[in-house]
Amino acid sequence: MKKGVMMQGFEWYLPSSPHLWKILRVNAYKLKKAGITAIWLPPAYKGANGVNDTGYGVYDHYDLGEFNSKNTIRTKYGTKKEYLWCIKMFHLFGIDVYADIVLNHLIGADGMEQVIAYKVDAYHRHKVSKRKLDNRNQVKI
Repeated sequence: MKKGVMMQGFEWYLPSSPHLWKILRVNAYKLKKAGITAIWLPPAYKGANGVNDTGYGVYDHYDLGEFNSKNTIRTKYGTKKEYLWCIKMFHLFGIDVYADIVLNHLIGADGMEQVIAYKVDAYHRHKVSKRKLDNRNQVKI
């Protein structure tokens, strides 16, 4: 295992413009010269608040800034094309890239759906109550 220095390539209060992917891409060489061997990127997918979402309020894991949703095509950090170009630039200079992803922060759905839910025993997942849960079983989709 090689020893190296990983840099966090973002912070919570970044403005949505200029696009982070462009900023990082044009600074890849400077980071390499400074001794950075890896970079940690924020979630690249569309957040519930569009260009104002850090990526931790996940709207669509598969929209990296290519679909028109949440009143924008790009994410807070840029478009899919800019993201991929940024990664290629880091790889060109031998810098490893670590992409952050959060799988369980799904919010910002476009509608509500009525579903039937049953209580499941916390210690025995195959033990399901025959009783339906109360009317709080609306789930956003």
